[in-house]
Amino acid sequence: MKILRIAIFGILLSCPIYEAFAVFSPRPSQPLGLSGVNDPWGRAFTLIWEPVKRNEDGATLNNLSGYNIYRRSSLRGPAVKINSYTVPIVVYADRTEGQTYYYTVRAVDADGHESADSYIVDSSPATNTYYLADDGVSSAKIPGSLSGILLSANNKYGVPLRMNFVETVTPPGSNIIRTTRFQILRGDNKEEVFDVGFNKAEAEINIGYNVVDGRVAQGAPQSQNVQPAAVTNNLPDQLSLYWNNGVTWVKVGGVNNKSLEVMQVKSSNLGSFQLRAEAPAAALTLNKGNVYPRVFTPNGDGYNDNVYFIVENPNGAFVKGEVFDLGGRVVASLPPPTVNPGFGSTLIWNGNDSNGSLVSSGEYVYRIKGEGQSITGLISVAR
Repeated sequence: MKILRIAIFGILLSCPIYEAFAVFSPRPSQPLGLSGVNDPWGRAFTLIWEPVKRNEDGATLNNLSGYNIYRRSSLRGPAVKINSYTVPIVVYADRTEGQTYYYTVRAVDADGHESADSYIVDSSPATNTYYLADDGVSSAKIPGSLSGILLSANNKYGVPLRMNFVETVTPPGSNIIRTTRFQILRGDNKEEVFDVGFNKAEAEINIGYNVVDGRVAQGAPQSQNVQPAAVTNNLPDQLSLYWNNGVTWVKVGGVNNKSLEVMQVKSSNLGSFQLRAEAPAAALTLNKGNVYPRVFTPNGDGYNDNVYFIVENPNGAFVKGEVFDLGGRVVASLPPPTVNPGFGSTLIWNGNDSNGSLVSSGEYVYRIKGEGQSITGLISVAR
């Protein structure tokens, strides 16, 4: 009987199906919480990330060997492993001599299985974090001054956060070119979170589009075999970006980088973006839908704590914002937004008056001035 069992086991080992099963094991999860810091002299760049404790299937990772570090000379260039041995800790310093490189980290288990890449961090003075979408064109670029919210120590969930990109099918025959969503997910269970944003509108979102014979086509860029019906009559110049604030689509305009075939916008949030065949604004514009939420609750709970004024600003005009009470008295002057022609300008009010004290509940008047215009409206504070 023992001889028979050995013979059967030997036959199974030689079976291709068994071989496929035998070599399969889940690889480690991708490292999260990657950040970096340049030394004061710009000669070295130190990477820091959070330890990987699980496999991709969610099971506990019991055989972690360490980490491999990969470097690129350009954002989408080939990755070269730069560590000579598996790094056993979650810190690695690389000599840069003032050059900008792009780094990713992979976890490695004792069997030699590597994880997927972490997101990318560069060694520029801004230490940007990048998420690259699978379409090969779309991306999110977050300056190091804002990306700390992705670390477990800096968000209310206490876990590192990851980014994901989801494509929605475009309805044929509409003026919608593409609908996409940059998600922020919990690193432990991959559930999407909706209340994480940045304190400045400096996260750069790039949404790619398809051009066929000079005309814009619906769907993701670099799609194979674009159907003739998907090619519109619109030129790349006739595109605008919209962002969904959770209630409605807000026109944010955007800069059209025709050489890269992407629409770019700077935002304080990720979320859903829609590319439409619609002419961008020619002058400073603030639509009603671009002021949200109309009723906000500045109570520090992380939800509806600020009101945002997203202004289309194609000419890069200086923008000034003020808030008044119903008696016409100035309550607060809004911090001036970063002005980048075409990117739009986002002003933010946190509900504080000019002395730094929270205002009382009630209605207030906002006034946005720029490019010879004065735009006013009402917002409400609920406490």
